[in-house]
Amino acid sequence: MLRVLKITIGLLIVFGITAIVVLILSLRLARNSLPKEDGTVKLYGLRSTCNIYRDAYGVPHILARNEEDMFFALGYAHAQDRLWQMDFHRRAATGRLSEIYGERTIRSDKFFRTIGLHETAQNIATNLTPESRNMLFHYIAGINNYINRQYENLPIEFAQLNYKPESWKIEDIIALHRLIAWEQSKSCYYDLVIGNLVEKCGYRKVNELYPGYLKTQSPYLLNQLTAAKNVIMGVTDFIFKLPRFGFSIDANQMFSVDSSKTITGKSLLAFAPIQKPALPSNWYEVHLVAPFINGYGLSVPGLPVLLCSFNDQLAWNLAPLNADDLDFRIEQVDSFRYYYQYEWHPMGIRNEVINIKNRKQLEFKVRITKHGPLVSDLLDMGDSAGIAISVNWTGHKLTDDFAGIYHLLKAKSENDLRSAVRTIKVPAYQILYADTLNNIELMVSGLIAKREAGETAIPVPGWNSRYDWSEFMTERELDRLTVRNVNTLLADHTGNRRLNALKTTSFLTSKLRNAHLFSRIDTAGTLTVEKIKDIQNDIHSLQAKKLLPHFLQVLETLPVHSDLQNYFVDELQQWNFSMDGKEIAPTIYNACVVSLIKNIFRDEMGDSLFYFYSKLPEVSISALSNIDKTSWINNSATPETETFYDIILKSLDDAYQYLILNHGDIVDNWRWGKVHKMNYVHEIGKSYPEKWVFNIESVSLDGSNCTINNSGYEMKRLFNVAAITTNRVIIDLGDIEGSQIIFSTGQSGQPLDEHYKDQFALWKNGQYRSITYNQEKIQHSGYNLLILKPN
Repeated sequence: MLRVLKITIGLLIVFGITAIVVLILSLRLARNSLPKEDGTVKLYGLRSTCNIYRDAYGVPHILARNEEDMFFALGYAHAQDRLWQMDFHRRAATGRLSEIYGERTIRSDKFFRTIGLHETAQNIATNLTPESRNMLFHYIAGINNYINRQYENLPIEFAQLNYKPESWKIEDIIALHRLIAWEQSKSCYYDLVIGNLVEKCGYRKVNELYPGYLKTQSPYLLNQLTAAKNVIMGVTDFIFKLPRFGFSIDANQMFSVDSSKTITGKSLLAFAPIQKPALPSNWYEVHLVAPFINGYGLSVPGLPVLLCSFNDQLAWNLAPLNADDLDFRIEQVDSFRYYYQYEWHPMGIRNEVINIKNRKQLEFKVRITKHGPLVSDLLDMGDSAGIAISVNWTGHKLTDDFAGIYHLLKAKSENDLRSAVRTIKVPAYQILYADTLNNIELMVSGLIAKREAGETAIPVPGWNSRYDWSEFMTERELDRLTVRNVNTLLADHTGNRRLNALKTTSFLTSKLRNAHLFSRIDTAGTLTVEKIKDIQNDIHSLQAKKLLPHFLQVLETLPVHSDLQNYFVDELQQWNFSMDGKEIAPTIYNACVVSLIKNIFRDEMGDSLFYFYSKLPEVSISALSNIDKTSWINNSATPETETFYDIILKSLDDAYQYLILNHGDIVDNWRWGKVHKMNYVHEIGKSYPEKWVFNIESVSLDGSNCTINNSGYEMKRLFNVAAITTNRVIIDLGDIEGSQIIFSTGQSGQPLDEHYKDQFALWKNGQYRSITYNQEKIQHSGYNLLILKPN
């Protein structure tokens, strides 16, 4: 036995040493892949010389003599910093991760092959406008030139996974754009969860959670949900367990104010998207200059687009509208037919093949109805009682969104911008706009479906044409949704009633947090960049201010406690509602909130459905808005009828027991910063020794789900941070060079690069960077200069 133990320990030591040696050698090789930031490079495909200046944080300023070279240089710069990330997302979109990961990514690949992003991209690629094709062609030429130059000195991830990247094609860019659109669609999660909730708990209870969201209370629909409930639950489980790539935006805290509110007499625009932490960031900061283009903003590696940009005349930001862009259909099927309008119709069939590393190919068929592919086929349930689930999504439409994105780069006026956004269809966006003429507007673009039966917030019968998309909103109808003629515009705010009529983010976003944000802006007096910094870093919880009196009212009626319980009470009584990492009260409060949500909902939803419900963005906020008046209070698992007092009392005790069990009886260990932590994990950094190189681990953060400076957590892993404000941007059109920006990581995607995480400490401490916009200043700045010349 002792001999076996010695051999085992010896083998572990050998394997450990081998792994470390391999990693060290890989790191040495990886240094050769770091971006060349100065000197001269000769490249095929350029028309003339193009300069790339990189500032102290590695941000490229691309100064080109024509548009084609500008897009070429952007592709080259993206590849320099983020080639592996781009390749990873391309493979995710086209269902090819298993070629490099093996069996563990088959679920994801089968799903995206079934959804058919690759097929849609191929069809769109043959129908692009000449200007879109020209833009994409030169962008991928830049990427491919970099791949060819660096083929033997690629980023470390390629060595770790033992493969080489293929050349990029135009359809790869389109597929990646559709992947982003899919992740930004909230209907794929909410429609399934709400459908399950309606079937299990009834319309009345669901309407208490989301007032006005369900437009119908049809017994007919309820019967269809019941008939299909096992299949719907299976699809829900499958989709919720898919990997997420960090493109989804839970909320976009963006606002603009006109000249009457600012010290410079010009408009200000600011935003801070709330997203899953991704390492490297899915955002990439860049400055693009060519004839008639001088745009500074945020792009996505793999796309020649700026989703947020400004020039010396205007600023804008695209944020997901979260309109109802997807429906799940309950289909009546047999092997190769589906029932629709009293007739049986043949399904479309698409054959798919997935190549799997170290395993033989996986071949499968995708069945397609008039509404879309059958996602329930992924469950291997067969045709359960002749029932299947299809997905009908605007992302399957053949739209040329890049034409609009191209014209956004060249926009110089309100009319230019409005004309550009009308051609952006997928996903649907809300566009916040400001200009130097003191116009501020909130516009809408995208395919927004109309249905005879109204909005479909739950899976609906596919055989009934009443639930079909009859048409999409016209440009004139979208124009009527524009919000203007106000001095403050806040996206997702309940005051934007025309937008809320679309069933947008009014139930996805914290009304209390947005109310606090609006109040901070409204009462700040004359706004400056410094004041907006303070607002964006606010960690005050309006939700706590609303709920805490209920907790204290119950606590004050209780008999004598232990000394520790008394401390528990004292902390809450003295708290100022700030989610400060140095304080203990935020930990106690959040433990109470989580316990309260569990005690109210889990008994009636059941464990599986409650798990899905708890994964929805900011559920702790929407669920508790008017919770003391809801029928959810009573515990269905007990014979007694519980009151709100009873539920709070149990929740307080559960929170107390949770803290003792998980963090001990030394109250110093309860400080919010000690329990509320973020682990920034790279896709490669999920095991040792790679963790040491790729990750940023165990970082304490202030804030919570409910604060402007957001750091939300999921209930399943308390209180690990699951969402943050991934970047903060303040654009001052009265003083462009005074504009401020900060990323939560860095510009580079290569872990050995100095810009991999050089902004993280600034971001964590609420600090910002100034940008350089003036071309003459850039050219005389002393920045690193890489000159790209035609070969």
